Amino acid sequence: MVELPSQKVYAEFVKGKRGCTLKSGQGRREEVERDLKFVLVNACKINDSTLANRVVQNYCYACNGSRVDTLSDSERCNFLFYWLGDVIIREKKNDNYSFEIAMKAIYNNFPYSKFQDGCTNLYPQISKDLFEKIKVLFDFNYNYKILKKQAGNCDHATCKKLADELRDASSAYDSISGVCDEEPTNSYCTKFLAEKGEVEGEFAQPKESKCSEAKETIQTQVKLTNEHLERLDSNLLYYRRFTEDLEYCDTSCFPSRKKIADQLKEYFINEQYANLIARLLCKISALLEEGQADSKICTFFNYWLQHILSDKLNGDTSFSTLVEAINKELSGIEHKNKCELTDIDTNNIPFHRRKVLLEYSVDYDRINSDLTRFGSPKPSCSKKYHKHLQAIVDAYKAAYSPCHRESSTNCDDFKEVFKKNDNRDTLTLECQPLSDKEESALGEKDDENDLRTLLSKGGGELPPDDQTERCTEMMSGGTTTSGENTTAAPILSSVFGTLIGVPAFVFLLYKYNSLFSGILNNFGGSNKNRRKRTAAVESDFDDTLTNDGTDTSTLYSTITDDSTIYNEQPPDRRGAGNNNARQKRNVAYQRM
Repeated sequence: MVELPSQKVYAEFVKGKRGCTLKSGQGRREEVERDLKFVLVNACKINDSTLANRVVQNYCYACNGSRVDTLSDSERCNFLFYWLGDVIIREKKNDNYSFEIAMKAIYNNFPYSKFQDGCTNLYPQISKDLFEKIKVLFDFNYNYKILKKQAGNCDHATCKKLADELRDASSAYDSISGVCDEEPTNSYCTKFLAEKGEVEGEFAQPKESKCSEAKETIQTQVKLTNEHLERLDSNLLYYRRFTEDLEYCDTSCFPSRKKIADQLKEYFINEQYANLIARLLCKISALLEEGQADSKICTFFNYWLQHILSDKLNGDTSFSTLVEAINKELSGIEHKNKCELTDIDTNNIPFHRRKVLLEYSVDYDRINSDLTRFGSPKPSCSKKYHKHLQAIVDAYKAAYSPCHRESSTNCDDFKEVFKKNDNRDTLTLECQPLSDKEESALGEKDDENDLRTLLSKGGGELPPDDQTERCTEMMSGGTTTSGENTTAAPILSSVFGTLIGVPAFVFLLYKYNSLFSGILNNFGGSNKNRRKRTAAVESDFDDTLTNDGTDTSTLYSTITDDSTIYNEQPPDRRGAGNNNARQKRNVAYQRM
């Protein structure tokens, strides 16, 4: 079996680097191992009796090195970080603790402050999904560096294996760039953006291997597939967000979702759609209020709603009627914290063409990069990817005649696309469809009607969630123009009354999570020290409620009236304050 350089290093970590002895002042091995085992078994629910021992061995090696070591100090710490993170993702069974919290708990138990060259938690603010991408990038760039040094000694099989990794590494790089553009202060993104233009290094853009034997492999192995469609900005920035974390509704003022749903149920064949819309409206409002959405999110939300709901309305109900009812229910909310929905004008361009072209207006750079990145004039592609390109070309052709002139109306979303294409009347987007045999080997399944799955998560009955008294005041004009509440005393009375009435089990749950988080975040040292720390636990309520969750679908339509669903794993919570948990995740592309 051919192994790349990084795989050989990880193989040693899997076995556990033997022969390393903790130096004076670095703690007693049995104490460090005992505390680590508690974190791994009790907190992470990893049932591997040998893991704690191997983690200690590898940490000792990463910090101290060995006589025959070929890795630099920083490389040893990097490999420890990525090996440990990979283990957590694969083995952690406790969904109540996110990847981020698990990594913090483990690293906090290391006595790294006593090590001269202690390895720290390199990027403590990253989600599981971001970690998986940066590991792919790190591994590729490390392998590229090592094999480049072996220029004339790179055997064909190893070069071919590196070439096969190029596509995934390039896709990971693109995804990381998108995340870091949105979160430039993230602990990883700060370094990534600072060194993004470097030719080589941990954060460099993946490049083709110089091994001549691999060049042909790169050209023939590159396939544009469903995975590339998943990474388009129209999905990452918009569609995916409409179906993840549906219970999130952390706003300062929003009407009762249950009351909104009750007002909308009469318009639908299936009343669950009213519950789904009520949840989505509050989530969008929360995103806008927090500044977590750009100016185009309302446009995409409008199109997305019309797409999935147009054939779900009662026979006498038009989409314009539904829009009017929704806007009425949200009339008391500040304009900046809501989407003013409209019935999209389709007089000169059919709705499905407009929607595809709207998507391409934000996907333009990514798609053109995919088609040209590997130096092939016509890269191979799956049937889904090819169908998507054809839908864009058809939409462009349909929109060009009525929209390309400066005086054209109802075309603002598309004129930028024409400009990027030098205002030509035709658009060329080409890839070579795979043969039936290749398509079968690729294993992309036919699209499934997964709207039912979305309804199962967002269409259920809403709990009573009457708006706060302050919100009632705001929406009924009971607040002053300066924003000061004129009825502060009744509100405080209401708040304290609510707190007194909180069920006992909720209080106990809060205390339990806070205590356990405090234990995890303050491990290390003697039993005496641990007792001291336990007595002064900090409240980490937001963090302890963060989890990676499972099975959330995202509708993403690429052509005509077909819909597409993306599955991913967001945290299952409502109103938590940790926005980092909303990074996202393992995605699967399906059409309804």
